[in-house]
Amino acid sequence: MIPATLVLTPELAEEFEARLERLHCAAPDHARLRALIPEHGAEGAEALREQIAREMGADAIDRLCARPHVAQSPGVRRAGDAVTARQTVAAALDWIAAESGLRAEVEEAAQDIAGLADESVTYRLGEAARLRRDAAHAFSEDQADYEIADNGVRLKADERRDARAFFDSLLAPGRAKT
Repeated sequence: MIPATLVLTPELAEEFEARLERLHCAAPDHARLRALIPEHGAEGAEALREQIAREMGADAIDRLCARPHVAQSPGVRRAGDAVTARQTVAAALDWIAAESGLRAEVEEAAQDIAGLADESVTYRLGEAARLRRDAAHAFSEDQADYEIADNGVRLKADERRDARAFFDSLLAPGRAKT
């Protein structure tokens, strides 16, 4: 999901470059994308897509974006929306870091338990689990901006703006008011 989001919104590549470099990729295709995004992201979306097509095949991006968890992610569904892409990538990277941290703490705690266990092991495991839970919560929660309408209803800001523009266009000069 992270490479797909950054391919579709490459202007964010530089912002996430350092964290992207540290990202472990089990699949060779993901590792290649991880390298291509910072190399060619600044050239723009079209140039990046062309480079990916040359190196990985014309359907590489389509194959990646066709995976259900990728296709459903906000950064892919709203391709090119920098705010959504930034939130999606940051939350995914935070979740991966928390998962990795928890895994490392569990491994270290297992080694400590084999030796001499104390309450610091319990504390560290609890903290790692809390960070993982917080990252998972941030990753899954709705990232939309909301506004409260005059009648008190909570609405997504962009949907309210779109609706207002539509209604205003209906009342534009030259249109009859009904």
